Amino acid sequence: MFVVFTGPDLAGKSTTIEKIWERFNPDVRYKGTRPKDSREAEDTLWRVLVDHIRTGNSYICDRFNFPDEIIYARVFGPQPALRLEDQEAGIQRLMMEIGAFFVYMTADIDVLIQRYKDRGDTHVNEDMIIKAHQNYEDFFHSTQLPYIRIDTTWAVPNQAYEQAWYRIKIHEASGKMRQRGVIV
Repeated sequence: MFVVFTGPDLAGKSTTIEKIWERFNPDVRYKGTRPKDSREAEDTLWRVLVDHIRTGNSYICDRFNFPDEIIYARVFGPQPALRLEDQEAGIQRLMMEIGAFFVYMTADIDVLIQRYKDRGDTHVNEDMIIKAHQNYEDFFHSTQLPYIRIDTTWAVPNQAYEQAWYRIKIHEASGKMRQRGVIV
């Protein structure tokens, strides 16, 4: 199993994934961090994917270098994901091969903007929030990767968690995810 929770900042990913980690108890709880440069972004992505393929460990990721670094590079500028963007098609093919599943969490633009204001973030502006949201929407509308979209505009954390848990279990049961070391 290789599950990636992704989406714009303040969409509710971290709140939801903490409960998912407790319920699924995956072999690896991966928490993505902002890489310092394109080499680190690329190295981390391949290291995690190779480990998953080699060991069959189940991964549930709170963000991952793909697609998050590519999307945010389009908002903030080319670093650090410039090299990943050049490899996007190949990364998507590999993600399909390993049975990766994406949980795309989002909210209405106005809600995301208000959440930023409530948190007191000053390093981003409304245009950046809108651009990130649109880049995620564009990515998931054009990808062939399996995903679910959870809108947290009106959802309370338990509702988002229940939706994510239910859909991951359906995907897992459908045989589209890798079972420990066996390609289904």
